[in-house]
Amino acid sequence: MKFKPFALTLAAGSLAAGQAFAFGMLVAPAGNEAKTQLSRTLMVRYPDRVKLITQIKIGTNAAKVGWLVPITNVELPADNGVRVTAFDKAALDELDALTAPHITGVCPAGPTGEEQTVPFGDAWRAGQPMVNARLISAGETVNGDLVNYLQGRDYEITPAVQDAIDTMVDQNFMFAIVNLDPVPANADPIVAIEFPLGPATDPKLGLYPVLASLGTERADMLFWTLNTAQMKGNLPSKPWDLAGVQFVSDSETTYGSSIERYLDSQSQTQALVLEYAQAVPAFQSAELGGLVTEAASTHLTRLRASFQTAALGTNVKTLTLRKDAANEPVSRDHEIDGRDCVAMPDAGTGGAGGSGGGEGGEATGGTGGAGGGGNVDGDAGIGGVSGDDAGAGGTGASSGGGGGGGCQVGLGRTPGFSLLSGLFAVLLTSLGLRRRRL
Repeated sequence: MKFKPFALTLAAGSLAAGQAFAFGMLVAPAGNEAKTQLSRTLMVRYPDRVKLITQIKIGTNAAKVGWLVPITNVELPADNGVRVTAFDKAALDELDALTAPHITGVCPAGPTGEEQTVPFGDAWRAGQPMVNARLISAGETVNGDLVNYLQGRDYEITPAVQDAIDTMVDQNFMFAIVNLDPVPANADPIVAIEFPLGPATDPKLGLYPVLASLGTERADMLFWTLNTAQMKGNLPSKPWDLAGVQFVSDSETTYGSSIERYLDSQSQTQALVLEYAQAVPAFQSAELGGLVTEAASTHLTRLRASFQTAALGTNVKTLTLRKDAANEPVSRDHEIDGRDCVAMPDAGTGGAGGSGGGEGGEATGGTGGAGGGGNVDGDAGIGGVSGDDAGAGGTGASSGGGGGGGCQVGLGRTPGFSLLSGLFAVLLTSLGLRRRRL
């Protein structure tokens, strides 16, 4: 029997509010709560195998917790190359530092000094130095071995956990059970799971189990890939132009909420944002360097998603990672308008009249045009004084003519405007005023 996402949320217990995603799910003894708060995952593609490196932040009041990570099924896993080992979280820190979106504020006159780098979550703590794990294949799970093993460790099998197990087995996944016993203090568990996969098969990751440990309406996730090409998901995967992102302080933007709105508009969050895609850089981490050499990786890709749980419960149960034929580089650097940008009006060449000349007389008026009408998108003429309601021009031999368009003020940059042209207009206006004093 399959449970609806809402029922899964209730069965998992009341969890902390806010974004959360952890690859896999948590189980704990009855009467205890185990929450997945966040995770980050690196997939390394070798010619004949995959290494999945994932780190989680957890919240629990249990003395021990089981972390179930779904991987592509391998029968007799211990005999056929499936391995679970520890990993240095500093390698993932370096990936985040290299690929996190970097946003700067810019106005027509130049940079504003506003700047933000958007990491994935707060600072990550060290992982456990050793890993105690058990591998149970899909066939063994069908025979009841997985449930028996979990119950033998006093873990409660809730309806949500059982549903996730059944769903993953149906999708030809098995589980690596990482025993956090005891739960490591002041640490964010991290493991590397290696399993065989032929070169003609795209890596497939199981997302559905997150629902068993998630109590929010959104699952935020981050994946990096190291491969011989830029990668994308089986869902729409494309760069984002940061539409709607604004600075709210000198060092903070609305990036997080804006990416949610963007993804919600893309088939109900059934999409990924390509935040970074470049040739593999030189890494400081010896572990990263070793992975690149072993796998002959040439491309590093960062993919971001923010799924609504309804999507995970229906047709986004798994994520397939594929090579991207387009392979266009995607930079992490972005410019957006600063908070206090004021775009000056474009310099025009006359047109509608300035702010009212006199009725006649040599000193007070020239052949001024008709008064401007206050159009905020209009051009201000040379020699005119822009305003919302410019008067009619005067008559006389020495008047300066000029258009009286309205002044533009806003956050956006004004096409065609430059600081030099603005200063030139002011200079000519100044010269016109001096002539009137003669």
